[in-house]
Amino acid sequence: MKSTLFPFILIGLFSLNSCNAPLQTEKNTEEIHFDLISFTDALASQLENDNDSFQYKLTVNNEEKVVSKAEIDWEKEISFIKQADINKPILKGAYEINEQKSNTQEQVDYVAKSEKEKVRQLSIFKENNHITRIEAQIFEDLQLFSSYKSFWVQLDSTQALKAYHLESKEEILFLGNKLFTVSAQRQ
Repeated sequence: MKSTLFPFILIGLFSLNSCNAPLQTEKNTEEIHFDLISFTDALASQLENDNDSFQYKLTVNNEEKVVSKAEIDWEKEISFIKQADINKPILKGAYEINEQKSNTQEQVDYVAKSEKEKVRQLSIFKENNHITRIEAQIFEDLQLFSSYKSFWVQLDSTQALKAYHLESKEEILFLGNKLFTVSAQRQ
C-alpha cells in the first residue's frame, strides 16, 4: 500500500511547489504616444506663474469680439488640449504613426486607422527637440448630435505659450449648427 501512495505523494509535492513558482507575465506592451495630459498640466502650471496677458478674438456664428485678459484660470482655459489624448489603453494600436525628420525639425503625426476614433489626428512639431506646435482634429458623430473640433497650440523657443486657435462646429438635430472660434495671442 505504501508503494501505491508514493507516486501520488510525489505528484502532490510537485504540484504544491509549482504553485509557489512566480507567474510569467507578459511584458508591458502599453503604447505610449506623446503624453498630452502631462504636457497640458505643465503648460497650465507655467502659465499660472506668468503675468502676461492674452488678446482673444472670439467668433460665435459670425459675430466677432476682441477681448484682452490678464487673469486666466489656465487649467480650464487650455483643457481642450486634453481632449486629444490618445494614450488610453482602449486606443492601443488605433493610430498609425508617421514621422518626418530633418536636421533640426521633426513632425510626428498620429492618424486614426478608423473613423470611429474621436481623435482623428494629432500632430506634434519640434525644432531642436523643443515642441513648437501641436495640432489636433476631433470628431464625434451621434444620432442627435455631431461635433468637430480642431485646434493648434504654438509655443516659442522657451516652450512658453505664444498663441492658440480652437475651432468648434456642433450640429444638434432640431437646433441647427453652432460654430465658434477662439484665437488667443500673447501680448
